[in-house]
Amino acid sequence: EKIVSKRRRRRGGYEYYIKWVGYDESANEWIPEASLNCPERLEEFRREEARKRKRPKREKERSFFQKRRNYNNSNRSKKK
Repeated sequence: EKIVSKRRRRRGGYEYYIKWVGYDESANEWIPEASLNCPERLEEFRREEARKRKRPKREKERSFFQKRRNYNNSNRSKKK
């Protein structure tokens, strides 16, 4: 089994979309967090989600500094 996705429930809490090993896509299902009995899989999924959220921020920072560097370099060449 693998946790593929997560969504908030209307009544509170979360549901996780589970991909079952050995079954096709039609067997995948949303299961409430309270019904899951796999703390290792939940922790693995949460770590992966946190890693995915952090990455775009770094890319944005790099993009900002790259644009700034390019702007500064273009202004230097105009001054000469």
